[in-house]
Amino acid sequence: MDWEELWNKTKVWLENTGIKIVIAIVVLIISFIIIDFISRRITRRLSKKKADKHADRTVLKTINNIVRVALKILVVIVLANQIGIDVTAITAVIMSAGIGLGMAFNGALSNFSGGILILMTRPFKLDDFICALDKEGTVEEIRVCHTKIRTPDNKTIYLPNGLLSTTTIINYTEKGTRRLELVFPISYTENVNKAREIAENTYLNNENVLTEFEHKVVIEALSSSSVDIKVIVWVKSENYKNTQYELTESIKNAFDAEGIEIPFNQLDVHLKNDILSETIENSRRRRI
Repeated sequence: MDWEELWNKTKVWLENTGIKIVIAIVVLIISFIIIDFISRRITRRLSKKKADKHADRTVLKTINNIVRVALKILVVIVLANQIGIDVTAITAVIMSAGIGLGMAFNGALSNFSGGILILMTRPFKLDDFICALDKEGTVEEIRVCHTKIRTPDNKTIYLPNGLLSTTTIINYTEKGTRRLELVFPISYTENVNKAREIAENTYLNNENVLTEFEHKVVIEALSSSSVDIKVIVWVKSENYKNTQYELTESIKNAFDAEGIEIPFNQLDVHLKNDILSETIENSRRRRI
């Protein structure tokens, strides 16, 4: 084969297959840019609609990510078919590799299936405050393999969806309101009705307490050294902790101002006269 024949074959290949490859690469780059641009626009619009109750941002963001990846794969397959690559063989290779990777990354697949289950059952959504796997925090992001939460002290925790989908999840935000219970021990010598009235007047002056709900002050228990009074009020979920701190301080200050004693743990020991006299006599004899 001389150089002229080689050049002619190369020229024919460039005029047919070569141009197709160049066009396919250009189309691939442009398609990826357009897909990423649309995906970013959708993500920004979802983030701006934080207070929109009609749109579940959790599901929409996840669907957006899945659709973006699926569109890119579809573009690659279509362009590969256009330039004459056997897509069937590529699909078979991808499936075989998928099986091998699935066996190697069993834990990752468990997290993936757990993420799909969470998105389907939706036990929580973005911005919910939850407790799961002994961790508490606000849900910031739900990915297919993990869920990211932010703790009250501003730490980021990544919870694996495989474990998260099979454990008990406490959602503190879903209902919108929470019942707050505070226990205050008072001395047995204090007037319970007076203490109840002081506690009621105090929590009614707190703006976070929801007046449309039933509130009450009850005697929870008669402890060894105190009468335990329980204050039960309802607040919005986002105001729970602040109201807990405020009421604890304000009711304590109100009790102090009215002279209501909050006792500490103590033990009263009573000795009978005959036992005490016998003990003193035995001690005196031993000294003699």
